[in-house]
Amino acid sequence: MLCVNGNIPILGGCEDGNTSDKPINNTLLIRLSRCMARYGLKPGAFLYIADCAMVTEDNLQVIGANLFVTRLPFTYNEACRVVSEAIAEDKWERIGLLNQTPATVKRPATRYSVTEKKVTLYGQEYRAVVVHSTAHDKRRLKRINREIQQSEKKLRKGLCDELKREYFCRSDAEATASNLMDTHTNDLHQIEISVTDKVRYKRGRPRKNKTKKIASVRYLLNARIVEKSKEIPTVLGFSR
Repeated sequence: MLCVNGNIPILGGCEDGNTSDKPINNTLLIRLSRCMARYGLKPGAFLYIADCAMVTEDNLQVIGANLFVTRLPFTYNEACRVVSEAIAEDKWERIGLLNQTPATVKRPATRYSVTEKKVTLYGQEYRAVVVHSTAHDKRRLKRINREIQQSEKKLRKGLCDELKREYFCRSDAEATASNLMDTHTNDLHQIEISVTDKVRYKRGRPRKNKTKKIASVRYLLNARIVEKSKEIPTVLGFSR
């Protein structure tokens, strides 16, 4: 459905639910441009607002010099680049609150900040606005923490059986520890494993000025899961 100011529909149609939005945008843009030209309206006479499905090489060629607002999907490297630059530069223009409904304690109002960049798509330069949202910050942080916790939990589960084992030979324990540190790791965590002695003494009190006699020595693995603090921002796509 195509709408104008006040969400007044001026054009609509039915499409198969499996139809991609990308060709629909293309068809609509061609019809719209022809209609405007028929009434003597030159490029730039209207503002086309669409979701990220509008961003394709064909659609950008069709829209030509007409103005448009859309969201650049992160399947484009340019989107990742400008967001990373905006975070690194930290030069935001604060635009504050945009909510029309009153904020509550449980649902505080979201505050927005923006910064302007430029992106190049298919040889053409476009204006890009990076938007920072405090609400998105909270959601993003929760997701990041959840992924880190799930990563650690998975590693602990994989190590559970190995940490219960007792080894008769220190070299065997050290070899297993080395293998686990190489294999039981991921993009977010690394494992540090040490070998400790578990000594069993013979029964009875030792003679005066004598130490207890050792009955046997076993070797255990102690593991510590450590976050890869330098790699986590890159892997999860954020900057601290």
